[in-house]
Amino acid sequence: MINAKQMDTSALAWHAYVWVNCEYFIVNYLAFQCLQTGIFFIMFTTILTIINAGHVNETNRTIWKLIGKCRANNSMLPSIPLSCRMIIANQLREHNRITCIVIASSRELFGYINYIFLLTNIPINIIILRRNLFEKQILQDQILLWIIAFTQFLVSLIVFIPPSWCTKVYHSPAKFIPILQPMLRGPSFWIRYKMKYEDLYHRLIDNGPKLALTIGPMRAITYMTSFEV
Repeated sequence: MINAKQMDTSALAWHAYVWVNCEYFIVNYLAFQCLQTGIFFIMFTTILTIINAGHVNETNRTIWKLIGKCRANNSMLPSIPLSCRMIIANQLREHNRITCIVIASSRELFGYINYIFLLTNIPINIIILRRNLFEKQILQDQILLWIIAFTQFLVSLIVFIPPSWCTKVYHSPAKFIPILQPMLRGPSFWIRYKMKYEDLYHRLIDNGPKLALTIGPMRAITYMTSFEV
C-alpha cells in the first residue's frame, strides 16, 4: 500500500511539473516577444536610415549633374545660372532637415537602444569564445555556441552596416562643395549660399561630432566603429 508520505511526495512532484512547464512556456513566450521586438527595431531602423540617406544621395547626384552641365557649357569659367537657384537651395534645405532628424532621433531613442544592444551583445560573445576556446566542450555544444556567435555577428552587421553607409552619404557633400563654391558668382544673393556651404563644409570635415546615428550619446556609427564592434 502507498503510505501518506509517498502520496504527498507524488502530489508535490506533480505540482512542480506543472509549475516548471508554466515557467518554461512564459520564458519562451517572453523570449519570442523580445525577438519580435528586436526584428521590428532592426527593420524600422534600417528602412528609416536607408530612406533618409537615399534622399540625400539623390540631391547630391542632382548637384553633381548640375556641376557637370555647367562645366560642359563653359569649361573655362563655369558658373551656376540663376535658374538653378532653387536646386542649390533645395539641396541645402534637405540635407539640413534630414541630418537634424537623424541627430534628434539618435539622441532621443536610437543611440540608447544601440548602446543597450552592444552592452548585451559583448558579454555573451566573450562567454561563448571563452567556453569554446579555453574549456573542453563536446562537439554538439561547440557547434551550438558557434551558431549563436555567428547569428549575433550577422545581427550586428544588419544593425550597424546600414547606418555606417548612411554616415558616409551624409558627409558626401564635402566632395563637391569645394568645386561648387567658386561657381556661385554673380548676383549678391550667392554670397549667402557660399557662407552656408562654407559652414556645412567645416561641419562635415572637422573632427567634431559627426552627422550620424550614434551608439550611446557620443560614438557615431561609421565603418570603423562597425569594424571595432
